[in-house]
Amino acid sequence: MESTWDREMAQSTSSEENCSKFKECTKKLQVTLSKAMKERTETRAGQVVGCKKLDEDTESSYLSSGLACIMQLKKYNRLEKMLLKKNRDKVSEARQMVDSQHLQYVNMMYELQHLRTEIAKCLDYKSAVDEIEMVPEQQFYDQAPPSISCPEVTKSDPHELCKARLEWELTQRKSLKEERKVVESEKKTVLAHIKKRKSRLDSLLPKLKEAIEATKPVQEALGVQKEKSLYQEQFLQVFPVPMFLLYCRFKAYKDAYNPNLVLDILGDLEKVEKQMREVKSVPDLNAEIEEQSELESQELSDVRSERSKKRQTKSDPANVQPMRISTKLDSSIQISFEVKEGDLNGQVKLIFYYFPKLNIVSVHTSFMNASEGPSPASGIDLLRPSSLLSFLRNGDDKGDEFPTLESQLLAKSNKIKFVEVFGEDRPFKWAQILAGIDLAAENVKADKSLILKADLVSTDVQSLFKDIKSRIGNRLILEKTLNEIDSGHLVLPQEYADKLLTRVVANMSKISAVDLESFYTEFSSRTIVEAIHLKAGFVVKFTVKSDKVGVTSHVVIPLDYPCSNTIFILNWISGSEVTNKDMLMNIEQEVNVEIFNDIKIDPAHNMTVQIHHLKQCVDIVAAHNALQKGTTVEASGTKIFKPEFNSRTRVLPFKYDPESRTFDVRY
Repeated sequence: MESTWDREMAQSTSSEENCSKFKECTKKLQVTLSKAMKERTETRAGQVVGCKKLDEDTESSYLSSGLACIMQLKKYNRLEKMLLKKNRDKVSEARQMVDSQHLQYVNMMYELQHLRTEIAKCLDYKSAVDEIEMVPEQQFYDQAPPSISCPEVTKSDPHELCKARLEWELTQRKSLKEERKVVESEKKTVLAHIKKRKSRLDSLLPKLKEAIEATKPVQEALGVQKEKSLYQEQFLQVFPVPMFLLYCRFKAYKDAYNPNLVLDILGDLEKVEKQMREVKSVPDLNAEIEEQSELESQELSDVRSERSKKRQTKSDPANVQPMRISTKLDSSIQISFEVKEGDLNGQVKLIFYYFPKLNIVSVHTSFMNASEGPSPASGIDLLRPSSLLSFLRNGDDKGDEFPTLESQLLAKSNKIKFVEVFGEDRPFKWAQILAGIDLAAENVKADKSLILKADLVSTDVQSLFKDIKSRIGNRLILEKTLNEIDSGHLVLPQEYADKLLTRVVANMSKISAVDLESFYTEFSSRTIVEAIHLKAGFVVKFTVKSDKVGVTSHVVIPLDYPCSNTIFILNWISGSEVTNKDMLMNIEQEVNVEIFNDIKIDPAHNMTVQIHHLKQCVDIVAAHNALQKGTTVEASGTKIFKPEFNSRTRVLPFKYDPESRTFDVRY
């Protein structure tokens, strides 16, 4: 129990004073206890030997002094606890006051937010009057009678002006409603008349078809294809500008230079019309790309979706579904022409497709060889559609990427893969140029009437057919060369007999095709592989061996062969007696580079001359290897060892020095 005296003492003293007095009392108690222990301790010669008993007066004095100190300690401890409780009560009262004020602050902020929300609702409130489309104010004063407009009142009072305009709008709409009833009645009469005439025309249609079918034999006998021309003209009416321009260019070329060219338009006219309506019903593609890049947050994307829905509802009452990015036009332009040059006899077919959303043209190529020649022994399809026209017009047009900036952005934003869109077809850059598509611009916006005035007989069309014929001829020559290699009867053209050593002993194995990916993996460390990576189209493999020396040759055939030469990449055969890397590099350089510096070769015979020269080099290395061992080998290179042999009359990769018994590499 707390006494009144204790409370008064606690109020009159501070914690610091109680703490100092508590320490003093503690020290006093320690001194008393130490004195008592010292007197009770019995010592002899400085050592404790036991305890002695004190007299009663001394012991009672020490005891009373110690008890007094303990009572003082209890008093100060009690006072300190009372002070602590007092301070805690003060803190609790202050905390309650702060909590109360904070709660009042939160209530006020909530009320303030509520008021702000209500104010915003009031400010954003839209009356039904705002959605009514009324005539302009000046037109209202010009047309409305003074009884409704009341200029003396409405010009000074906006509210009265709004009421007067609404009243005039109501009057006008009532009169228009009456006119609409009259027009609808007239419309019903006209529709009934149209229906009657349509039923009559429908009954005439089967009879007209029968008449047309009956006259077809006469048209074919006279060479008249009026029906086909009319069908193509209907397509031209709905064709987009690139397809229209392509057809006009090829039609002009056919009429002027090549009447035997077969030019057709294939497809379903009704589906093409539907697709073009779908293209026109959706907003511009560039606007969609800009919106996708700008509207990143969810709130803005929701606003954009609502706007697009409203725009689609207004512009497309039939609710036409937009066309997919990778959908192509359900129509194509097909061109067929004969190729007859020497042994070459076949038919080339080009089919042009158009992708409306991507705004690009793709080409499907096929070639049917009329001459029944054997296919390459290696099994390579040299005339496959995906690579037949690669690098046809320039050095970077492989046709394996989206050609325009617009199509690249659309493909990236919609995550479209090239193979999924085109398959075996290729969007070559020359096809875009012929179609009038600017490779650097975003869209082609042109008028057909302006296109018709242009010079459609372009030299690009003439050179295109010339390049295609040349490409197919080169591929067939390459096919023949590969078959000769495989059969072991590679014939060196006569015009090179006086420039090369015609007698070679080295033997060749049969050729085999090598997958490009595995080739790149195997020779990834070779610097030359990086240089040929872009144009590499086919890889074949064979071995050349003379005596105990042999090399394995990987021949990289570029897609634009023979505009670009074949590249020979060599390795010594496992177990060969010669493994000199420098000598192998010299042979590679001789076959790939030096032979073309020394001899002017017809591009059609590039590969034949290179292979013959490779066999010659292997023969020379084999002869040198045998000479070092003191033996002789029958090889073409033995001619080099005769001192009287004039090396200027032959292109020799090496010169032999009899004194040093080593090769002198000619570089």
